[in-house]
Amino acid sequence: MEWTFSSYPGTRFISERFPPLESRVGQWSKKRLLDELGHGGLLARDRILARELAKRDLTDDELLAVFASRWMFENGALLQAVVDAGQAGRYAGAIRKYLLTYQPADDKSRYPNPDPFKIVSRAKDANISDATLDQLRQVHAAYGTFIEAAAHGATPDDYRALKERPCPDDALTPACGRALREMRKRLGLDEDGNPLATK
Repeated sequence: MEWTFSSYPGTRFISERFPPLESRVGQWSKKRLLDELGHGGLLARDRILARELAKRDLTDDELLAVFASRWMFENGALLQAVVDAGQAGRYAGAIRKYLLTYQPADDKSRYPNPDPFKIVSRAKDANISDATLDQLRQVHAAYGTFIEAAAHGATPDDYRALKERPCPDDALTPACGRALREMRKRLGLDEDGNPLATK
């Protein structure tokens, strides 16, 4: 199932339910939202706060400061809110810097946030293929990183660089192959990354 705010059932565990937190945060200042998100907390609550923060006049530095103040595995809610609000392009610089330093949690079962590269791969208004390709050069590159690079790579060089990288998970090799085929089709390339001759 695709990860969305509404698909997470943990809202019943948020203490501010009467009245609901969603009805309160619109009156909160940006500083309060930043402070509340800065120390992390219940995932469902963070998603509500992040969704509201994404509506505000947030600067790149403020977004990076929130990312830096939290554990890496806690940033899925905030990043998803930015993407859902159509603001990934606006904050592409901050997102790129964050992704270049991202380290996945060792225990995915304890920290269920989706891979940030998978989140950003759904953005229609941002191209951070340079960050994803840099991450793929790291030892612990994630499958989501590979898919994001294929979804947003914009040049034949991007394709060739990605094609030279092995799929991060052998079990997902067919999916990586499909992503590369879709990238070739989108960019009009042959298997070697050369532009197809126009008729």
